[in-house]
Amino acid sequence: MRLEFNANDPKKLNVEATNTPIISILEAASAQLGEHYFIYDEPEGNKTVKVENVTFVELLSHLLNGTNFTFKKSDDYYLIGNRNTEGLRATELIRLEN
Repeated sequence: MRLEFNANDPKKLNVEATNTPIISILEAASAQLGEHYFIYDEPEGNKTVKVENVTFVELLSHLLNGTNFTFKKSDDYYLIGNRNTEGLRATELIRLEN
């Protein structure tokens, strides 16, 4: 796995990983950018990634896309866990008119 800061923007990363556990990519990117997180449920599975010039949020979105996991930013840290975990579930009220 290779992670490096983008030369033009220190808040963006270039990431290259082959069949690497999602949690390993997340931990390395978080350490590199100084982002804080709390994990309710550890993301399972491996990903192959080659992206340039991505933020931590963009990387999380891509890593967790297609899985049962999601994230939400709360103050200065990210909450990561199963989509059905209390506090991470998304609910939406739709008003219907008759």
